[in-house]
Amino acid sequence: MAITKILQSYLAFKRVSKQSDKPFSIHARKLAKVINEAINSLDGSKRSILTNQYLTPKKHRKTRVQYCKKKNITIEEYITLRQEALNDFERHYYNQLHEL
Repeated sequence: MAITKILQSYLAFKRVSKQSDKPFSIHARKLAKVINEAINSLDGSKRSILTNQYLTPKKHRKTRVQYCKKKNITIEEYITLRQEALNDFERHYYNQLHEL
């Protein structure tokens, strides 16, 4: 799924965006901003799942089991909620891109 690759690239976009004023850095800055806006447009539980899985550095991420225990949900509920979050994120992300 292409949308997960976009989310996985967020931290790299953010890092590159701070390096210079070259076209690639400017584009990375715009993409990081669009990803942030799309994530922030989601409701709390969906935002939380995507933030934990894609935007949080690996050493600070919770595993799926840890996340489910903390939120008191089952793995099946987590998977369903994550898929809904990805679908909603994708819709918001592409809408934001069209506005650029």
